[in-house]
Amino acid sequence: MGYSKKPLIFIILGTLLILEPIFKILYFKANTEFPFEAIIRNLSAMEGFKNIFDFWILFPLGGLALLNINRLTYFIFFGVQIYSIYSSLTYEPYTWPYVNATPHFFSMTMLFFNVMIMLYFLLPSVRTPFFNKRSRWWETATRYTIHHPCTVNIIDVCELAGCEILNISKTGALIYGPKEIFDENYIDLLFSPLEGKFKFSLRAEVVGKHEVNNRDAYRLHFHFASIWENISLRRYIMAVHKNHDVPRR
Repeated sequence: MGYSKKPLIFIILGTLLILEPIFKILYFKANTEFPFEAIIRNLSAMEGFKNIFDFWILFPLGGLALLNINRLTYFIFFGVQIYSIYSSLTYEPYTWPYVNATPHFFSMTMLFFNVMIMLYFLLPSVRTPFFNKRSRWWETATRYTIHHPCTVNIIDVCELAGCEILNISKTGALIYGPKEIFDENYIDLLFSPLEGKFKFSLRAEVVGKHEVNNRDAYRLHFHFASIWENISLRRYIMAVHKNHDVPRR
């Protein structure tokens, strides 16, 4: 895949949520005759953790959750939106964080979109990226096409020679091999690239199968036994990266 950016809607909405306190300040300025100095002075005099949290932290926290997708931020985002709905329904006129008869139009618009996203995120296919790191296509590491022979060790059963690594990244590989591979959850991948300069025996999880050039290919996700295995593979990937003749995706 090689994508480097998360979905654009996450970036746009997350950024707007982070900037929401600034929009509130601009709203104050546009709808009052107070200079910025007076507005900032009043904000600095704000008392109470709830007032400070509601004005400065609430929406930016939801924005950061959208920009850092994982299991924890899924619940943070939902918690922020539920609290936002509660605060809007129980808002007392002319109190923080809006100091207005009703919450600001921009904040209510953002809240509306957040609720729509909440409903959208309840779909199983959509919430998967929060709970399954491998499904976050924008985080997929660059893959390098190497076409290198390898051996697959089906743990405690047998070794299958004559396999081939089609491409590799710092987190996994795509290989050709016999169908027995797909019957396993974990295998050991053995290969010695760059004329034996590196020697690898990496534990890998078989995470998928698809057809490449009318042959079955298997996607592997590496599980490193030590930090040294990880470092060694990264050194190899760096060496491959320096070879500009190696195709990458």
